Amino acid sequence: MFMIFLSCTGPRKTTLNGIYQGVLPCADCPGIDYQLILKNDHTYSEKMIYQNRHVPAILDSGVYSIKNDTILQLKNNPESTGMRQFVIRDSQLTMLDMNGQLIHSGFADRYILKPVDPEKLKQKEELSTQLDGRWKLKSINNEPLANDVQIPWIELNVKQNRFFGFGGCNRINGEISFSSDSIHFGRIISTKMACLNNNIEDQFLRTFRNQNWAFNRSDSTLMLVNSENRLEFTEEK
Repeated sequence: MFMIFLSCTGPRKTTLNGIYQGVLPCADCPGIDYQLILKNDHTYSEKMIYQNRHVPAILDSGVYSIKNDTILQLKNNPESTGMRQFVIRDSQLTMLDMNGQLIHSGFADRYILKPVDPEKLKQKEELSTQLDGRWKLKSINNEPLANDVQIPWIELNVKQNRFFGFGGCNRINGEISFSSDSIHFGRIISTKMACLNNNIEDQFLRTFRNQNWAFNRSDSTLMLVNSENRLEFTEEK
């Protein structure tokens, strides 16, 4: 009984080992992909990737501590900076400002890091290797594009769940989601340029938007197929 009493009333250790991710606000880019990995030995590694910037990822590592079972502190980050302390709540981490206070702004929800299933993260890494890059449209339903049209293209970014591109007249972008063997393109945002005759944009976007596609990557070719349509792209390097 004595040993049971001690184990129930002794100090409680909070364990947070795992992978946490979020997209932090960015003043001059769409967002910062932030990943924090916490290990059982109280070491951590963090990675920051600025979206839409062709710059290397920012990597750091160090030791963390847990204060009063509620505050995670990254010891290697200077006290005068942010991105150092997090509130532990509901299996999530909420980033605090440099004074250790909650951030109150219209982007407050963007400072929350959520746990990530390592298996799903691995699948996303594999999809990123397969699909990331710029893909130029080659044919719609096995019909090659005419020689005198401007060629649509899409650039996929699996980790950001985004795509960017050119519809044949206007710039386009939107959100994408994935499973292990399918891809979904949601609502497409487009610029509003007046398009001349003999452009393929209307046909391409009508076929492309808000659709689920099975995909197959083979060498430099990407095939998107569903029950109604078939799109073939070639990789631009």
